Amino acid sequence: MDAFEYTPLQGRVVFGYGTLARVAEELSLLGCSRAFVLSDAHHANAATRKLLDVLGNHAVGVSTDAAMHTPVDVTERVLERVTSVSPD
Repeated sequence: MDAFEYTPLQGRVVFGYGTLARVAEELSLLGCSRAFVLSDAHHANAATRKLLDVLGNHAVGVSTDAAMHTPVDVTERVLERVTSVSPD
């Protein structure tokens, strides 16, 4: 086996009851202010709506097209939306 080095990206997990209310604060800790929310259709009416409400004007775009094994046309459509709103 060839030798290699791996440096994973730093991660942060915020988990627990009531933590959704902190999402705008977490966005700020990342140095960001413009979020694009990606969800699936199943969560669009409840969880995604709550997230958008908490983010307020920090949410600059949303897509509920997420799917396992995403077809290329779906990926291209979502990337067009992301590009058009210039999130952080």
